[in-house]
This record gives sequence, structure tokens and C-alpha cells, in this order.
Amino acid sequence: MAEKLSREEQELNRSRPSIVRTLIKRYYRDFGKNASRNSVRSRKWFREQATKLGKVRTGRIFSHRDWFADRPKIGRLYLFHYDAKHKDDLEYWDRLPLTFFFNSYSKDGKQYLIGINLHYLPPALRMVLFAELLTIRNEKRFREQTRLRISWEILQSFSNHKLVQPCVHKYLVSHIRSKFIEIPPSDWEVAIPLGLERFLKASSAQVWKDSIKKAKS
Repeated sequence: MAEKLSREEQELNRSRPSIVRTLIKRYYRDFGKNASRNSVRSRKWFREQATKLGKVRTGRIFSHRDWFADRPKIGRLYLFHYDAKHKDDLEYWDRLPLTFFFNSYSKDGKQYLIGINLHYLPPALRMVLFAELLTIRNEKRFREQTRLRISWEILQSFSNHKLVQPCVHKYLVSHIRSKFIEIPPSDWEVAIPLGLERFLKASSAQVWKDSIKKAKS
């Protein structure tokens, strides 16, 4: 018989897209209602489940208005539609970045956001980098206030900072074509390995191969 979710998890479920609810329910079914989340074991389990799912329909996330946000915050995780300004000149680009922003600036009247788009790594390496990023969160618990205390200077000091390099990208705010989907900290481990990337002009496999090569250089 499947374990029931705790009352706290049931409350959180009301603000989750169905695919996230389903994966979390399966996790507790496999490990029990008191199983620890945001742990080494849970990150491994969600990565394996995401790999089995393959590509995920983005409409299942963007139709869920409870996660909509108008403005991004530094150190939080966002999914959004992006139309690259110089797409004709790019080798490839991600139309649906999943990004921890760590800086913003304005130049010539245009506003830019800089962040770590985790889609540029395959799911297994995303979770390696994610575990490293968790060491700079502002609190041990995963609550609404949780964020990464993140800057480029901090990223450069990471033992695995080479994984960061292929993921750092700049986004022109005027070319963002949707509201931001803000992933709650408690569900970062669920969303990060999901097959939500939408690379144009190259396959995911090719992008990941190039990123690994850059990380090793």
C-alpha cells in the first residue's frame, strides 16, 4: 500500500504542477512518508526518474500559474521562454533556460540578466553542480526564503567551478517571451534533472558534449 504524504507535503502539493506532484508522490511511495528530501539519496532518485521520463512537455509547467513571477531574484531558480537576439549567429541556444541568476546590469538602455543555465549540462552533471551550489545557500532548510548567496567571485572558488563555465549565459530582458516560472527551493531537486531543455540548431547530446569538453579544458 502506498504511503500517504504528510500534511505539510499535502499543503505544498496544492502549489505544484502535476508532474512535480507525481514524482514526489512516487518518491514517498518508494521510501516511506518520512523519507528525507533534498538529500544525496533523493537527488539521485529524482535524476534517475527524470532520465526515464525523457523530454517533458513544457505546457505542464507553464500552465501552472501558482509558480508565475514577474521579476526574478538573485539566487533563485527560474524557467522562462527566451528568444535569442543574435540567434542566427549562434551555434545553438536554449529556448527554455533553467537558470540561477547571479547578476544584472544595464547598458545602452538595455537590461541584462546573467545566470547559470543548468540545461547546458546533462542531468547527472547538473546534480553534481547543484550539490555544490547548495553549499552557498543562505540557510540549511529549504523554505520559501531559501536562496543561493551567489556571485561570480564565489563561483570561481568552487572545487567544481569548471562545470559552471559552460552554463553561464547572458539574457537580454526585452527578449524574454514569458513570465518567469519560479521553482520553489523545496522542489529544486525535482525540477533540475527534468528534460525541459529546448535547444535550437543542435541536439541536447551535442550541447552536452561541447559543455563537457569546455569543462575539461
